[in-house]
Amino acid sequence: MEDKLKKRFIVILLALLLVLVGVRTKKVFAIRCETQKARQIAFLQAHEKEMTAYIRNRSSYVIQQGYSVEKVSYNWDSVRVVQRKVFGPKMLALEVTVFDDGTELDVFEIYITPDNIS
Repeated sequence: MEDKLKKRFIVILLALLLVLVGVRTKKVFAIRCETQKARQIAFLQAHEKEMTAYIRNRSSYVIQQGYSVEKVSYNWDSVRVVQRKVFGPKMLALEVTVFDDGTELDVFEIYITPDNIS
């Protein structure tokens, strides 16, 4: 009888341990994802002037539309990792709003290929 109680206790203890490890692993993964997104946003913000110059002068979309861009606004909450082609590189997608004389002209996404996205 005592052997059965010991086995039950060990089984319950192992099950509880596995549940606790699973919960802990999930929290660590969530924290890592948040940290990675913060690093991606910091990378984009560090290159904001270059992105603005590109959008104003060389963005094919802006040139096709014939926009005269006075101000560029970035939606930092929209940053996400995308892979546009099956075996293509991973890129960061960012929502951009362009303005002229305070009037919103258009909202579109730009795709940036950083050196390394894990």
